[in-house]
Amino acid sequence: VTVTNNNIDHVNLGFTPGSSDFPLAAIMVQSNCATVCNTVRSDVRGNTVPGGSSFDFTTGYITLIETSTSTLELVDNPAGSADCAAQLGSNNTGSVGVSGGCSLIPGPINTP
Repeated sequence: VTVTNNNIDHVNLGFTPGSSDFPLAAIMVQSNCATVCNTVRSDVRGNTVPGGSSFDFTTGYITLIETSTSTLELVDNPAGSADCAAQLGSNNTGSVGVSGGCSLIPGPINTP
């Protein structure tokens, strides 16, 4: 999954979400187990989302979620980030959150 260079701006849509509006994540990547556990490789960078808190699996408007024994991997752009949350925060603008495990991998993601 590659999600790059998006601008999600609620204000320009005439709506400024507050916590009582229960806003959901603007960008969410999830790996899960539905009969078979999945592996999801993602490259999430250059995106702009609102700051503040969403009302979702994490409080970030960019959210990565790994559930059960599935596998979620994020490309480390540029290499050297401490973890997935640091990688998201340094390569996107706005609030980010990571739930469950997530591991950093070298990029790019190759087409199978």
